[in-house]
Amino acid sequence: MDFGVYIHVPFCRVQCPYCTFYTVLKPQTASPMQTFLQALDQEWRLRVRPRLQRGDRMRTLYLGGGTPSDLPVANLVAQLQSWGDELRQHDIAALSGLDEVTIECNPESATAEFLDGLLQVGVHRVSLGVQALVDDDLKVLGRGSDAATVRKSLQEVSDRFDNWNADWIVGVPQSSWQRLQNGLEELMPFEPPHLSFYCLEMPPAQALKLGDIPGEDSDAFKADLYVRTSEWVEQQGYEHYEISNAARAGFQAQHNQSYWEGRDYVGLGPGAHSLEAGHRRANRPDVRRWQEALLEGNDAPFSLEKLDASKRHHEALMLGLRRRSGISLHEMGLEGERPLVDKMVQEGLARLQGDRLQLTPQGWMVSDSIVLQLVAV
Repeated sequence: MDFGVYIHVPFCRVQCPYCTFYTVLKPQTASPMQTFLQALDQEWRLRVRPRLQRGDRMRTLYLGGGTPSDLPVANLVAQLQSWGDELRQHDIAALSGLDEVTIECNPESATAEFLDGLLQVGVHRVSLGVQALVDDDLKVLGRGSDAATVRKSLQEVSDRFDNWNADWIVGVPQSSWQRLQNGLEELMPFEPPHLSFYCLEMPPAQALKLGDIPGEDSDAFKADLYVRTSEWVEQQGYEHYEISNAARAGFQAQHNQSYWEGRDYVGLGPGAHSLEAGHRRANRPDVRRWQEALLEGNDAPFSLEKLDASKRHHEALMLGLRRRSGISLHEMGLEGERPLVDKMVQEGLARLQGDRLQLTPQGWMVSDSIVLQLVAV
């Protein structure tokens, strides 16, 4: 069976106020991060190695966070090299033999030394946390770099990688469509093959601190910017192929496709999630307990949920509608719901391509509501 591996690195130099992922502040010295990598290697031995030994084929590797680029480059490269050597034992040409190896980087740590180290061990793809190219917007977002640093990192990444992604945030408080468009236009000369863009979402109390007043006006502002961004990137030759992702032909994110298609993936690291053999596993987001358990030779603390037929159907519906290709009404048992589907089409929220129901960008903005309506029928 094919599978992917996701690795969660929780360390961050600064903790952005909008981030909802489990993170901890980056330690002041390298030693704690070396210990983290030792625990990570042990979790690989417990959970990835047995799958390789029984003949399962590892296809993708994704290092996310947190900020993987905050790890000491020499230690990270050595660990990636070790895993690559193990893959060779299972007829995979090290990391370079995988379909895709992606690592998330922040601009302040995407140095030439770090990026060259990644190329050395066969990393194919970098996902760079750009988020904005205006200093005022970066300050509101609590980012750890200014616009000059972001531009420098864009040059460093684009000079080295043919396949890379630029992360972007839509709906920064006090911003505007013109400022957003100017930033996207400034990004284009770097020729990113892939773009990810997300509407800013925060808990209400935190949003108020940043000048984002929750309510219909804020939601409408973000929805308008999101739809305009979708239209703009399509005009530049990208395909908006998933709710938050657009790519040039041949550069869709292969690892993320495994999530959207419901394929197996193994999540390593504190707070990582997995899907294996119809079970969803969630490592408990506690780096100390995670690390202690593994270094003592035990599995990390986790919770496990078996996905019954109803949950699998719900997930397939939700994940299918995230993608431009949509869902088959026949396969999802929704052939009898044409009045509801026709209503969505009339309202500009969806389109029908033969048997397939596909959400428009306007529909993606209210996709949670659409899924609930379809689940309830």
